[in-house]
Amino acid sequence: MKPKLQKKLLEISNIWHTFIWKYKSCPLQKRFLGDIKTNYLGDIFGYFEDTLGVIYSNHNTTSNFINNFNKQVGLLQSIYLQQDFIEELLRIFKCNLDKGILKNDSNYSINREIRNELIGHPIRIISGELISSTLFGYHPPKNSILYLRYHKDNSFEFEAISHNIKDIKARHTIFLNTYFDIILSRAKVFLHEFIDKITHIKMVLNNKSFETVLKLVDLYFNDIFESDNMYDKESLMYIYKKKNSHLRYSNFIQSFYLDIKKSIEETKSYIESFITPIKKDKIQQTLNITINYVENISNEIYTKTYQYKTYHYEISKLDSKHDIAYIKYIIEYLEKVLYYNPVILEELYHMKSNLNNDLEYYCSLKLISSILETENP
Repeated sequence: MKPKLQKKLLEISNIWHTFIWKYKSCPLQKRFLGDIKTNYLGDIFGYFEDTLGVIYSNHNTTSNFINNFNKQVGLLQSIYLQQDFIEELLRIFKCNLDKGILKNDSNYSINREIRNELIGHPIRIISGELISSTLFGYHPPKNSILYLRYHKDNSFEFEAISHNIKDIKARHTIFLNTYFDIILSRAKVFLHEFIDKITHIKMVLNNKSFETVLKLVDLYFNDIFESDNMYDKESLMYIYKKKNSHLRYSNFIQSFYLDIKKSIEETKSYIESFITPIKKDKIQQTLNITINYVENISNEIYTKTYQYKTYHYEISKLDSKHDIAYIKYIIEYLEKVLYYNPVILEELYHMKSNLNNDLEYYCSLKLISSILETENP
């Protein structure tokens, strides 16, 4: 059962980190003020994964009391922690299930009571009155947890209580599967809402003012601003105001729009892979078609010689802009090999003249990149 649970935990974690954490328009982002900024939920996911390893390891009893004690305490305490983690995840993902609901779930309450009675409160005193006391048993039945209890409800008569470890794990597995499914279902509702928001952005790109587009992107698709050096609102507004003065500026704005559309489509496809994962048989069918297609391709494709050069390496070095001397060297090299294109030559000169002006420098670089991509698709 561990791999199945790990897969669900990973799916919840991926939804959180890939969408909810990144996009401030996601409804769950609005749920928090300070705590979400620390991404403390990432710690929960890590701790959850670690304790799965503890719970689903071998807990068969031996004749060694210390060994049994260590493994059984680890098991019960890890289950207790995961129950608390589930409660927190239900709160974060706004599942409208409080602790009272969990207490009515026997797969939660039985295991929690075992842990509380044996580890959490082995000596239980309420309002100065002794309620119960417990201690581990030395010779448990095979693969069971044994403890000795004296309880007020039994007039403090001695009781030997044992719980089969397999049953404890089975209850916890049902508990995790049940609430992982609830959390995933709720998370996917938010993903549907997010798809609606970013689809709306794509629909209004061509009929809203540039300022309105920036506001919408900032509200609902803010991660796009991290994809380019100059993709911030202030820089984009500066470039937009100059878009009619030169091709380098209009090209930059056009590239920004294209990047938004492309990124929205990629994000939607990625979200849909979470919501409706492709069945294995369809993947295999696609794979078989691809293999057959590749096998039937003429060998001539492998002997074809391409005559163009993309200059991806040189462009990447210009984009990093770390060593100015090296940048000048790359520009001069491109001037020599791209001498036939007057537009590119003009932009290379513009870059050399604006090494300290990022807005001008990167507008020229993007135009050069666009031209080269058109020439060498």
